[in-house]
Amino acid sequence: MSRIFSYVFLFFLPFRTFAAIDCNLVADLDRVFGAHIQISETSPPPIEAVFFLRTTHIKLDSATVHNALRSYSTADQLSTIIHAAAETKNSIFDLRIGNTIGAQTRAARAEPILTRATSILRILGEPCLTTPPATPENQQTPASIQPVQIITSIIGAIFAATFGISIFAFFATRKTRRAQRYACHIKTIVQIDDDKHDATLFDISREGAKVKFHSGPNAIDRPMSVHLETGAISAQKMWANAHYCGLKFGRPLSKSDLATLVPAFFN
Repeated sequence: MSRIFSYVFLFFLPFRTFAAIDCNLVADLDRVFGAHIQISETSPPPIEAVFFLRTTHIKLDSATVHNALRSYSTADQLSTIIHAAAETKNSIFDLRIGNTIGAQTRAARAEPILTRATSILRILGEPCLTTPPATPENQQTPASIQPVQIITSIIGAIFAATFGISIFAFFATRKTRRAQRYACHIKTIVQIDDDKHDATLFDISREGAKVKFHSGPNAIDRPMSVHLETGAISAQKMWANAHYCGLKFGRPLSKSDLATLVPAFFN
């Protein structure tokens, strides 16, 4: 919700508000780099750091980072942070497809650049929070600026509140809540009628799983059976694309079943 307010104020408020939005991204980058360093330090990596990186939606593309920090950093500092952001983005991709080992390897390789980028961000953080001094182009008297800021702030707040209430109402009317998903890389066999297909589970929850078939098509509409370590379970296809297939189990898995299948999340 805080990001929704940021986007609204970015649209409505004058130039001086941009510094605060830049500071938000500086803080986000500091957190994501710190989590990336954490997964490189121990094996298995901390669950909290892995979960944060898998679920983060911080924009790590070079254009976003460059636009946010160009006023506060040197070219060398900016290059270091963009390099660290690229490495982190690659590790997040690995984590989202269940390749924790690959993500950890990337993090270990990038740890020196991540550490340096984190140090730079913390140096940049303090001046970033300070409102930039007025330049000849934007100098105006306080009397002419203040009323405009107050009016635009009120309009922005009303717009953001209305939008936020609409989003809240939409999610409040949903009848079900998605079960928590756990990243995994589980080899399995999916049986459809008399045919057996090799497959891999890339994430799993009590209700279902995301599967990649190594043989046979993804778009299968017939009932099937997934052979797990905890036993076979019936399933049906809910969605499919060129690479993966989403399955819904015939019955929810128990907590003990999940602990057996993805023990790293329950230790």
